[in-house]
Amino acid sequence: MSPELNVSLNLAQLFLLGGLIWGLARMKSSVDMLTTTSEKLTNGLERVASMLAELGSRVSVLEDRGERE
Repeated sequence: MSPELNVSLNLAQLFLLGGLIWGLARMKSSVDMLTTTSEKLTNGLERVASMLAELGSRVSVLEDRGERE
């Protein structure tokens, strides 16, 4: 194999490796962003669930008072 061709192939491999590393870094960034978003959504859903449970207990108290009258 000629030296010029060998250098060209080495450069092409370096560019491919650089593209692969760049792509993996972008995917990691996206996964980090999705993780943060998922955590925020989970916290919001937990807050909504606790509010619904509290409202349910309040409604049961009010229904009980209505039956006593």
